[in-house]
Amino acid sequence: MRALVALAVLATLGAARLPAQERVAHAERVERGHALDSAGSVRIYSLAGSVRVVGWRRDSVAITGSVPGGERLMSGGGRTGIKVVVEPAEGRAAAGAGGAGLARGAELVVRVPVGARVWVKTASAELRVTGVRGGLDLNAVDGPIRVVGSPRELSAETMNGTVSVDGAPAWMRAKTATGAITLRGAGGDVRLSSVSGPVTVSGGRFEQLAIETVTGAVRVGGSVAPSGALTVDTHAGDVELRLPRAFAGDIHAASVTSGIENRLTAARPVVGRGARGSELHSAGGGPKVTVRSFKGRVALLPAP
Repeated sequence: MRALVALAVLATLGAARLPAQERVAHAERVERGHALDSAGSVRIYSLAGSVRVVGWRRDSVAITGSVPGGERLMSGGGRTGIKVVVEPAEGRAAAGAGGAGLARGAELVVRVPVGARVWVKTASAELRVTGVRGGLDLNAVDGPIRVVGSPRELSAETMNGTVSVDGAPAWMRAKTATGAITLRGAGGDVRLSSVSGPVTVSGGRFEQLAIETVTGAVRVGGSVAPSGALTVDTHAGDVELRLPRAFAGDIHAASVTSGIENRLTAARPVVGRGARGSELHSAGGGPKVTVRSFKGRVALLPAP
């Protein structure tokens, strides 16, 4: 109830600018409001805790939540850009990303215009973005990243956290080291890469979909536009592609030291170059599907 009252107050304030910074002695509620153009930019920096960004149909930014004692919330800017920074308590930054010193942190909800461009950087904070259609640039070290919606542009990168997207980004780039990447929806130009984290894609149609892993498994279920392309490169991850039963396209698959299972088309795998592994070539004249693996198995299957 208090959060709703706070939002009502912020809406009444409209373009009124609140103090640029506030020092919080204890874990306290924070409420800020700033005017921002519908396509303005918002930059958010918070090491730990959680950051939730919500798109709304107002030309303003509303910040609510709580900040632990000893930390300082700073926010300010102009109509074209707003910066929100949680300055950590002394010793917190030195604790190291993902360390025990980051177990607690600020809990922020930042409401931004739906068409805004949003940049967020965290260490271990849980990051969630909902309903933003502008551009998103999201970075974390150990924290998970979750996006719900269809932004115009999406760049998400985390070392050990996960990246999860429910929507249809027009342009998307996602990178992890050990974290899993999950995309449920569709997309235009999509590129996903991980070291050991698995990559899972399911949903609708993709124009250009490229996936790269070292040891992470790859699972794709969906369709490719008639003039589109699906490319998978992995060193040791198993690859499973589930494409429409009536798939008509060009398939080129190769596994240097492992096998290929094809239940999607009539083409049969053959022994690879140098009498090692397997290769498969199937010509259909439609979208292009290319799979390259060194040690992982490759399975081409019809969608259920």
